Amino acid sequence: MNLGIDPTQIATQMRILFGNAQSWRELGTYSAVEQVIRLHCEVGRIHPFVNGNGRVSRVYCEVMLFALDPDAELGWSRSRFPEAKERRRVYIEAVRQADATGDYSAVIDFASHS
Repeated sequence: MNLGIDPTQIATQMRILFGNAQSWRELGTYSAVEQVIRLHCEVGRIHPFVNGNGRVSRVYCEVMLFALDPDAELGWSRSRFPEAKERRRVYIEAVRQADATGDYSAVIDFASHS
């Protein structure tokens, strides 16, 4: 079962994504938080791994955010949704909304709260 794109396109799409992320950084296209959230959502859409895509993409986000703004932090709504099941539900809903509409505001809001 493949949750992401055609597996033969994963390597190409990941290179394109990281190239886009580099351009966002160089051009200042988006805020630092929006850059990392876009990266996060796109890694999820591509789905390069069988398991752990969300965890890996959150690590990418933290590393990228630190490079962009060492003082910024993402909380991934631990305090707003202390119950893991509810936190996951809200997170997945926000990511699906971003995938469907291109509007990343719900994911940005979710990730920006500690």
